[in-house]
Amino acid sequence: MTLAIASQSSRRWISTVLEKTRLASRFDTIVTAADVAAPKPAPDIYLHAAARLGVDPADCVAVEDSVPGMASAAAAGMRVIQLRQAPHARSMAPHTSAHLTIDSYQEFPHDWFARPLG
Repeated sequence: MTLAIASQSSRRWISTVLEKTRLASRFDTIVTAADVAAPKPAPDIYLHAAARLGVDPADCVAVEDSVPGMASAAAAGMRVIQLRQAPHARSMAPHTSAHLTIDSYQEFPHDWFARPLG
């Protein structure tokens, strides 16, 4: 499985967080809003991430905690998991573009990647 970060945050901030959490080596590419013409909710950032990974967007799963992010991933044709773990997302109702809504990473169904889109 290949992994990407598709974030509106600055590359500098993302790099700092990944270094401090020792997760930098886990990701194959990072795409920021600075890398694309239109930010979320446009699909550009997710389409660019899929292209960098060399995968079809329909074969991707996006984990998102914001409405613009979910709309962006859905518009790119990806499966969307709405994550409500962050404080800003805890009270958010399940979004219509989310294929699955979870309240924490501990609820993540690892077999979900093998499920067909729908």
